[in-house]
Amino acid sequence: MSFNKDNLCRARELRSLSKTDLAKLVRTTHQNVSNWESGARVPKVEMVRRMARALGVPLDTLDPDFAADLATLPGLGAAEHSAASHPCAGRPPWLTELCRHWDQVPYATQKVLEAASLAAIEKSTREVTHK
Repeated sequence: MSFNKDNLCRARELRSLSKTDLAKLVRTTHQNVSNWESGARVPKVEMVRRMARALGVPLDTLDPDFAADLATLPGLGAAEHSAASHPCAGRPPWLTELCRHWDQVPYATQKVLEAASLAAIEKSTREVTHK
């Protein structure tokens, strides 16, 4: 992995996030974010994925080798991997579109949508069990 600390810093600043803000979004400490941005440490792959998701950037922005690593998997290039592994693959188009842009939805709105979705699921579950 060739983590790009400069891109992490730029992406965070472009989104007007403090190190503490980013740390909260990816469930880590301010000190870890500082260490990654200074180059003192390199984050684990899962943390790079969380940061890319939180910052709304492609993984290869933070790790340029990401696409190359995927291309080395037998029969699974980067394009096939992203389409096949997408959590909304095969779902209705509106859901797929929402899912693809989820990282761009403000956090407070995400929480409202999550609560509404859970309430709708709970309601439909109750209706099915009471029939």
